[in-house]
Amino acid sequence: MRGFTIVELVVVILLIGVLAVAAIPRFLDSTDEARLAAAQATTASFEESISMLHGQWLVAGKPATVTVNETIIEFDANGWPTSSTPGVPGCVEIWDAVYHNSEPVVPFVALAAPEAWSALRFGAICLYVYQYGKAFTATDPLPFFIYQPLPTGFNILRFNMT
Repeated sequence: MRGFTIVELVVVILLIGVLAVAAIPRFLDSTDEARLAAAQATTASFEESISMLHGQWLVAGKPATVTVNETIIEFDANGWPTSSTPGVPGCVEIWDAVYHNSEPVVPFVALAAPEAWSALRFGAICLYVYQYGKAFTATDPLPFFIYQPLPTGFNILRFNMT
């Protein structure tokens, strides 16, 4: 019986090492791609939910609030989900109304790194950042979107989602 020589074993180990070095970056990229895909899917879901809530508002006869799954949702005069709660908690309320508390969101805190989406508010505009455990900085831009109700509809503006 003949076994492997030390040279053959070294060659096999080197080949496995080269393959590992080539494969590891691909797996690391797939994690970033998965996070990006999750951010894109959540944004699209948010957009569709806003449209559906507007439709429910129309069917209900354009009231100030509509109850969906035991959640009271406020609407502006044009029928777009809003919140009378000032500041960031108002954006958290809109998010919770859209997702019925199934998708976590937290108020945005500078340099914090929550394992969730975070919310900011500027007047009627809500900004949602997908942080997944990273701080949102100028050197590390994270995916985020803006929800802006308008008199004739609403805007969802996407950033860092390509």
